[in-house]
Amino acid sequence: MKVQLFTSSADGQSLTRYAAHVHALNHQWWHDAEGNRLVRSHSQLLALVMSELGEALEADRKNLMDDHLPQYPGVVVELADTVIRLLDYAGALSLTLAEPRVFPPVDVSEGLWRLMCAVAKLEAVAISDLGYHIGDTISRAETLAVEAYPSYAFWEVVYDKLCYNQQRADHKHEARAQPGGKKY
Repeated sequence: MKVQLFTSSADGQSLTRYAAHVHALNHQWWHDAEGNRLVRSHSQLLALVMSELGEALEADRKNLMDDHLPQYPGVVVELADTVIRLLDYAGALSLTLAEPRVFPPVDVSEGLWRLMCAVAKLEAVAISDLGYHIGDTISRAETLAVEAYPSYAFWEVVYDKLCYNQQRADHKHEARAQPGGKKY
């Protein structure tokens, strides 16, 4: 499937379409080598989102550029990974995402903390409200990236990371089956 360029999260309808698209791109992650759908728990998916935010905090703490996309600051790429995981999760559940909103500027470490708190709260959100809260969390991540790193077009970073992920050897079924491979 071809990755389409995301230009902004202009409205909730666009985010919902992005979620369906990202989920389709991640088909291999949701299915085993035989095509059987894998069970992914709510907690596991949120923990993976939280791990991206932990990586963003470390990139900010050490002022690192990204390992895989060295043209971008690590924080921006990890925020893109956070958004990709949230979009994929929303797409898996066919959620309608909230209208985007802009949050007040904060420094990066505070913004990452607030994102971590928002993701942690998703654990207790009723499925009927999950689309709103995931959309809101995506908006928070986008606002942080745009405010802290205005010289980088955030949705282009998301696009570049999606393209990169499609080529990654460690995302293939064969690599996941190897000892030390990613089991989730």
